[in-house]
Amino acid sequence: MGYLQADFLAAQGQEEVANRAISGLMLQGALAEAGRAGFKLDAEHVPHTRWRQAVQHLCENARLRGLILTSYNEEKLLRRLIALGLPTVVLDEDTNVPQIHSVRDDCFEGARQAVLYLAKLGHQRIVYAHWQRADMNRWRPMGYRRGLRDAGLPHRRHWEILTELTEAGARRLIDQFLGLKPRPTALYCFNNTLAHFAIKELQRRDLRVPDEVSVLGAGGEEIPRLTCYRVDFYQMGRVAVQILLRALADPDGHAPEHYLAPHVLHIGQTTAAPTSTRSKKG
Repeated sequence: MGYLQADFLAAQGQEEVANRAISGLMLQGALAEAGRAGFKLDAEHVPHTRWRQAVQHLCENARLRGLILTSYNEEKLLRRLIALGLPTVVLDEDTNVPQIHSVRDDCFEGARQAVLYLAKLGHQRIVYAHWQRADMNRWRPMGYRRGLRDAGLPHRRHWEILTELTEAGARRLIDQFLGLKPRPTALYCFNNTLAHFAIKELQRRDLRVPDEVSVLGAGGEEIPRLTCYRVDFYQMGRVAVQILLRALADPDGHAPEHYLAPHVLHIGQTTAAPTSTRSKKG
């Protein structure tokens, strides 16, 4: 089986470190499942600018039985793979191309549940900090907006802040956050790395977490004591291989599978009811 991981980051840095944890877990899961089934996994990691060449190189291997394409989706290329009759799974992405399988986390529902969790604590002013590469994940902002609607809370466009997943990005994020009027009481972050940087920046400005601001992560890097929604990325890698195995066992009758990995709440120490809500209860 072939496994191709795309790299969209032009330079080494904190954003790459933040995403490496996720891609590493998915690869480990795929390796384990392929080995269990007696398959070798030929894995490559390439810049997205060399994506087509890398896929072509993998497909030149006459022994290749199936392909997992991670974090990238190019419709023309996928249609070529269909013509070759090669079972293909898009991992950490989705696709509308017929006969192509997909495995990704349920970002929409995860974000919706995150907003509902914060709203249940009593937060009514919730900011969402999204990765500046907004094209890479359109589901989480949609889930954030649906969560606000389901909680009966207003949606303010300027409460969606695009930022880098770096310490510098977190500084700019908190600048914008603190400039909002009235000041929000909760911050939901694109991933745990950004949540970690945001907490450090809030504390540097003498703001207490969660007493003055609740911060909620959305999975990825393990951050001690952080409240976050976790996704089993290792299992996602395993599922991608399992889908390929089922497709190989029934090449003519196997319908495309589209798996959504759930987000599971992990309670840490970075979220609490807003101070005003606690005061009223007291």
